[in-house]
Amino acid sequence: MVQDKTNENPAKYYNVIRRILFSTYHKYGIDRAMEYLENYKAKLGSYSYIGLKAEINFYKKNCKEFDLVVAADVGDHTDFSGRLGSQSYRFDVTTNADYKKLKDYEPLQKTIDAKYKIAVVKTNGDLDELIDINFPFCPICQNGRLMDIVILLPENHNSHGESQFTNDQVLISACNNCNHYEEKKRISTSFLNDYQTEIQNEYDNERDRLDYLESIGESKEFNIQEVILNHSMNILPYLHKQFDKTLVGLGEKRYKITDPRDGDGFLYTRLRWKKNIKVISDYLKDDYNFYL
Repeated sequence: MVQDKTNENPAKYYNVIRRILFSTYHKYGIDRAMEYLENYKAKLGSYSYIGLKAEINFYKKNCKEFDLVVAADVGDHTDFSGRLGSQSYRFDVTTNADYKKLKDYEPLQKTIDAKYKIAVVKTNGDLDELIDINFPFCPICQNGRLMDIVILLPENHNSHGESQFTNDQVLISACNNCNHYEEKKRISTSFLNDYQTEIQNEYDNERDRLDYLESIGESKEFNIQEVILNHSMNILPYLHKQFDKTLVGLGEKRYKITDPRDGDGFLYTRLRWKKNIKVISDYLKDDYNFYL
């Protein structure tokens, strides 16, 4: 047992306890390690206690699958090293990814091309999600990260203005820091609407019901954000499969009028859906100054 020093630095104390717990786990098994953890619960505090409990349980449940090795806490945000397929990764285990910031991983990602996965787990060690944060650095500004998003384009027409009954979807890697982007792949799909068309179609479908509710003194607003979210969730599995990428955003072409007198303005791209993980969404802009 480690000596209980009331003036011990909290981070140092945490690391000492962590080493003792995993050493105990390897020598005597998880039950003994958990007994020790309970003894240190009050000293650790609830946040550290929950974190260590989740780490130990994650290690027990995934040690063989990911070939995990316990890492020393040396400020590199690595709880375990391991493998997924043929690729080596550093695993950072957390019960709440909202506390993670992409910039914290960048020093080693830049210097030695370290590959990270954030393992979001329950306290019992069950894995909710493995978040890939290995976004390439922008070749232009060197500081931004290139993230994969898909732009939903309007319906295609031929040179005579006749509908082709298809829409293009474009995979791009966009920098969050500068205006650089790279078009990776473009596909055409029948009846996969862009957002504006989907919103209009849903409104047309709902209009009679909304008019009826208004006529009898009830009112219900048309929920555009709900339409956008539903459309995004419906098409994401298909787009993931077609592009073989973990997409973090979906967007559309937009035009902003700056002079109402003559309609003068500029073209840009707006994201309509962002992956709801703070460590990623914080690196995505709402609007990008490019237009496909």
